[in-house]
Amino acid sequence: MEKFRKGQVIISSSFFIFIFFFFFKTIKANFIDIQLSYWGVNNNFSWLWNGTLILLSISMYINIHQFLKENNKYIYVKPIRFLFLLCMVSLFLTGAINMNYHIHTIISYFYFFLYPTCILLFIHLNYKRLLFIRWKIHLLFSSLMIIVPMISLFEFKGLSIAETSHSIFILLWNLWILRK
Repeated sequence: MEKFRKGQVIISSSFFIFIFFFFFKTIKANFIDIQLSYWGVNNNFSWLWNGTLILLSISMYINIHQFLKENNKYIYVKPIRFLFLLCMVSLFLTGAINMNYHIHTIISYFYFFLYPTCILLFIHLNYKRLLFIRWKIHLLFSSLMIIVPMISLFEFKGLSIAETSHSIFILLWNLWILRK
């Protein structure tokens, strides 16, 4: 299962990065003035962007689920796993529901704030069971997932820079938890 977990995370993360750059190069909108969900509407490849979000949500949930399952020293695993499931369902729905519907925006904001909150809750509840260096790294990732995007909201008109930085930290955290 570990090889499957590593393979699917690496493949889905690489696919997301490839699709991201594909849309960055082909869509003629000013990148800093849009939100990334713009790529999921009004073009011939909308299905590709939305499908990638759906694939990534499934892949990340499998990764987090297996991470928590393989490390049986952690406590409160079921509530943490449930919160991560809510988070991944919200990313799944962000890909499945067109941004022309207001619920898309609500769900994507829920995802944006819930993901780092889940990590913070996980490390808070398990601080005695984590090595201090690992605790600090989890804390760093979850903090950067909020702080960097929030700063970029003040600097840029659109949400794309904030969403991109948030996505980078999420991908890096998912790759980091692959480590033993």
